[in-house]
Parts: sequence; C-alpha cells; structure tokens
Amino acid sequence: MLLRTLSVDVSRARTPVVLNESSLRVAIDPQQGLREQEQRTLSKYLNIRRSGDRWAVSRRSRYAGLVQVGGTSYWLEPPFEPASFVYLLLLRRGARQAADRAYAIASNRRDRSLRGLMRVLAVTMVTEAERLAAGHIAQSYETRIERTGLVRGRPLWHKQDGRPADGKVTCRFMEKSTDTLENRLILAGLAAAARWVGAGPERAVLRTQQHVWRSIADPFVPARHDFDRADLRLNRLTDGYRPALSLARALLFGFDLTTSAPNTPVYAPVFDLADLFETLVQLVAETAAAGTGLEVRAQTSEKRSILTQSGETYRRIRPDLVVSRRGAPVLVVDSKFKSKYATGGPTPAAPHRISREDIFQTFFYAIRIAQRNGLNHPVPAAVAAPLLAGATPPSPDYRQVHWGEDLSDVAARLTLLLIPVDEAVAAVHAGNVSYCRGLFAETDLFQSD
Repeated sequence: MLLRTLSVDVSRARTPVVLNESSLRVAIDPQQGLREQEQRTLSKYLNIRRSGDRWAVSRRSRYAGLVQVGGTSYWLEPPFEPASFVYLLLLRRGARQAADRAYAIASNRRDRSLRGLMRVLAVTMVTEAERLAAGHIAQSYETRIERTGLVRGRPLWHKQDGRPADGKVTCRFMEKSTDTLENRLILAGLAAAARWVGAGPERAVLRTQQHVWRSIADPFVPARHDFDRADLRLNRLTDGYRPALSLARALLFGFDLTTSAPNTPVYAPVFDLADLFETLVQLVAETAAAGTGLEVRAQTSEKRSILTQSGETYRRIRPDLVVSRRGAPVLVVDSKFKSKYATGGPTPAAPHRISREDIFQTFFYAIRIAQRNGLNHPVPAAVAAPLLAGATPPSPDYRQVHWGEDLSDVAARLTLLLIPVDEAVAAVHAGNVSYCRGLFAETDLFQSD
C-alpha cells in the first residue's frame, strides 16, 4: 500500500481527510481524545496502526462515504465511478428505472471526490422529487384533536371545562392530509441535497421542488428508522416513492447494512460496498443467463445444513448465488468485496490469495447443496472479487483451486471470478450478454449453451 504523509493534525482538519487506496501517515493518533463509542465507530471504518514515530491511517476496503467522528470528517473515496456507485445503490433498493436515470445523469462525471459523488446523488434526488410531484402524491388520514365551532368526529366532553364561552368543542377526528411520513422524508432529502447542488439551473430546480414539497408536508429531522417505517408503509399507490426515499436515505444516512441497531448513532453517509458488489454479481449472472435454460437464485438459505444432536438448526448457510439448470445446481457463487484477491500479480503472495476461511466456506456450500439435491459430486463453486483499475490480476492457474490432488472434472473445484466493476455495470446497463458471459468463462458455465 502506498503511503502519503499528511503534515496537519487530522483532529484539527476543517475539510474532510481524503482516504483512497493509499494510506496516510499522521503525527497524532486520530483516536486521541475520542469517547469509547467514537473509537468503535472509527475502528469499524478505518485501520489505524503505529508506524515508527507516526500513525498510519487507511480505509477499510468494504466502506466508502463520509465518516464524521470527534469533529473530524473522513472521506472514504469509492474505488469506482460515480455512475456505477449510484446505479448499484438504486438497484439494491429495487429502483431500476431510477437507476437508469441516475446512470445517465452520472455517466459523464468522473469526480470521485466527496462533492462529486454527493452532487450526483443530490441531482438525482431532485429529479426523482420532480417526477413524484407531477404524479400521485401520498395521502393518509391523520388523527387531529382541535377545538371547533362544529362537532367533528368524536367530541371529548371530558376535556371541556363546563360550557365554553366561545361555543367551541374539543373533538378528535380523522382528516385526510398530505403531511405524511413519506412526504416529510422527501422534503428532508431535498434539504440534504441543497448542501451539494451548486449554482445554476440545478439549484433553481431544487428551490422549486423545495417550495413545492413545503406546501405538501412539514419539515422535520428524520432518524434512520423513519426510512424503514416508510418502506413498510409503501403500497401499490405509493410504490413510486421508493427511488426518492432511497436517495433521501443515501444523502442523510448512507447505505450500511451492518449497523447493528436502528438507534445506533450514525456518522454518515457511509455506504457498504460489499452489498453493492453482491448486487452487481447477481446482475451480471442474470444478464449472462438471459436466453438460456439457466436460473439464477439469490440468497438461498439452507436452514437444515448444520444441526444439533436433537435435530435443531445450529447454523444456516446462505450462499450469495446458486445457478441451476433444469432444477439441478451447476454453480455456487459467493461474492467477496476483497480487491486484494484480484491483484498481486501472476503469482500472488499469500496475502493476495483467497483466504482459507473463504475457501472452506464456499467449498462447504458447494458440497452441502450437492447433497441436498442428490448429486454424487460437488457443485462447481466460485468466489467473485472486484477487479479495480490498475490492478495486476493473478494468472489463470492461480484462479483455479482444486480439492487435494484430484484434478478430475467431478472434483471439488473453486474458481476466482474477477469482476471489473465499472465495465460490468456498463455491460449490465446496456444488456451486453456476451460480456457478462465472458466473466464466467473459466467456470465453463455456458459451454453447453
């Protein structure tokens, strides 16, 4: 890993400290003076170690985004283009049409800086809000308690102090309103977008949409769990809100599925690249399987794989993808956002090889799924890893791992699939079947198709 020397004290930095694929050397421990919770947050997203008379700081490869801890901001630069980033983010949330629109907006932008990426998210947020405002606006019945001159709903006589001089009665009633949770979250998303949209036509459209949505809902400060509630409330009429809510969540809180609890303090927006990469591998496999007899199933849970003595489930297994032909599994794929597997040169050293844990896990998936389907040989398996720009991948010989000395066609076999993220996203977006199949060439998956 490359080292960059940073002469300033990161605890006093007024602009975000940028962390990309290289490491920073700083004079003062970034954890100095932090509370226990802040230290845990920092260690989740950053690697910090003593290096001589300085401290080496690097980002953990799984995450990208803005981390704010102890008055210091760290920008964990995404390792791929903004267009790929936003496209996968929205597809992960099930918003395909919005993902296509976002990809078009971001396709000519190469700036991976904090402002560059967040501006893409912000502009896309404004575009989706504008689309929503021109269509169906969510409404719901809200409970209100007011003193009115006419009896409405249920009068609350116990709240009356005798006969009111003004003749008004306190009533509880239901009133149809656009001031719903969904609309308040859209308004909060537009407020977050205002931080990143620069002067010009985009700013004018943003202001128009803020004015429109202020007339629809009241402003409030949302928590992460408010978006979870809104997702559960979506129905056939309001499903169009899903893309805009996903963007508002991204602008406010990022996208990190590993947060342990909804009330955990959020230092965001932070994005979990492993989940986005998992989505990409599934999309590549589905595109490659188009027009064949192959079926791609994602997140297939096997609850009866590891049992206790009494037969209760001890652990579930859940490979990322199982590819089947006429109901029989022909490939098991586990996605690992570990770019180190895709670099290290033709004969990679141990740190760049697939770890024992990942090998054993994937082989276990393959053997167990074969048993469950009555096969007398293991299902071929693969580990998918991201191939980032400038990486020198291992030779084909080091991308094939066999069990023991058995090199036969029916032996347990593991293939390292290298997925160039930006190119693969472009291929999925364009529906380029041949390119996607080429990424699986070493598995022989499409040899007979």
